[in-house]
Amino acid sequence: MNEKGFFDEKRALVTGAGGFIGSHVVEQLVDRGYEVVCLMKYGENPRWIRDLPVRLVEGDLLDHDSLRRATAGVPLVIHLAGRLGGWANAAMIDEVNISGTRSLFEAFRDYGRNQRRFLFVSSLAAVGGTPPAGIYDESHEAAPISDYGWSKLRAERYLLDQDIPATVVRLPLVYGPRGFRGMYPLFKLAARGLQLSIGKTSSIVGFVEDIARGIIQAAENATAAGEVYFLGEDRIYNSKEICAAVGAAGGRRTVKIHVPYPLLYSSAFLMEMTAKLSKKNPLLWRRTLTEYLHRHYRFSTNKARRDFGFANRVPLAAGVRLTADWYRRHGHL
Repeated sequence: MNEKGFFDEKRALVTGAGGFIGSHVVEQLVDRGYEVVCLMKYGENPRWIRDLPVRLVEGDLLDHDSLRRATAGVPLVIHLAGRLGGWANAAMIDEVNISGTRSLFEAFRDYGRNQRRFLFVSSLAAVGGTPPAGIYDESHEAAPISDYGWSKLRAERYLLDQDIPATVVRLPLVYGPRGFRGMYPLFKLAARGLQLSIGKTSSIVGFVEDIARGIIQAAENATAAGEVYFLGEDRIYNSKEICAAVGAAGGRRTVKIHVPYPLLYSSAFLMEMTAKLSKKNPLLWRRTLTEYLHRHYRFSTNKARRDFGFANRVPLAAGVRLTADWYRRHGHL
């Protein structure tokens, strides 16, 4: 819902443009007639966006020259890039997610043109969870439990205290084509006829195309300046429902298996050690288990619907089928 006159100049910079969510945002911006500048990490493969009419700028959030080139003349920044954690310690996470965000904002302030909006993509990790019952809105007190969550919250607070209008969107568990984190291990198991029964958690989730559209709507809407929003489907799912939906999408009968948390945690540790030797990221991180299993992220998206008309079009059952089909077609299952 682009307010008339608010974004007559349709030019935007997207960081993290080559990634899972970022590539979908770029596609939708192009479809909306935007001229898009994509900030890509040095040597990053632009496989999802290479055929789109966009301008690629190699660099990173700690390289001032690349930030100057990327932000020059743009009225809108959509900032998705960040460090999730992985092998990084707290200082390394903060360097990218806090200092890098600050550097990007300063470059936008100095080199952008007719600056309309700095849209920051945050996470439910910045809130740290909710009680196991009820549904909560953006006024719920933030209490992160991870270094990553704290880095996102501090970056949010910095941006919302600046003169150039900033908007924060906090994303849930996002899944869909091109996604190789989050739910992907569940799809891999379902393809082998297994359906996990793990944890007691509940959360909102989001299909990637819906989330990308919501990000752009928030960026384009004048009412969203200075505001924080949750994006995601307008219902809460528990872990049993999520695992069952993914299992059904696999196209074959699955056997339910219960994996005790200590065994799952130990398996994640072994995956990390093996991945470290091969210099790759593991399929599962211990920090992911700590942050999401046995925790609840029960949030309402009413504010986003009210302020800029956000609505999820793809519910979980349909979304996991689309995702499983994509994985199969591209040889990832």
